[in-house]
Amino acid sequence: MQDRDTRHWRFPAPGAPRPPAGHDSRLASLVTATICYRDRPFDAEFAGLFAAEVGPALSQTGAAPIACLQTEYAENTFPALPVRTGEHVFVWFSRFVGPAGLRAHQDALEGCRHWQSTVRPALLAMLTGEPRQLTLAPTPRSLLR
Repeated sequence: MQDRDTRHWRFPAPGAPRPPAGHDSRLASLVTATICYRDRPFDAEFAGLFAAEVGPALSQTGAAPIACLQTEYAENTFPALPVRTGEHVFVWFSRFVGPAGLRAHQDALEGCRHWQSTVRPALLAMLTGEPRQLTLAPTPRSLLR
């Protein structure tokens, strides 16, 4: 993630085609979505911290972000899909080779002195609370498997 503009941190193009319909082979992979909230829009200062400190620390502990997304402030022109307004959210996604890979990352992050003493406090200082992490299991046809 060289680009400090978080609007350019999208999901990568798939490396392989989607499995055919009816494919039911489950993989052990997991994807986490870490959701950060703020009381104002995410700005260049946050993007700089993420690119220079947070992303590299995550990568070093086995959780390189595969995509980063943030609130889109455009008007919702598709009312059939309700969109919450007035929220400022930044989300990063990471992929793991099963629960053991996720646990190894969590242990490494917990034991990383630089993360605990410098990166995490700097990240939390820019947020309105602890990030929320969701653990997702890709479906058999998911492009994130």
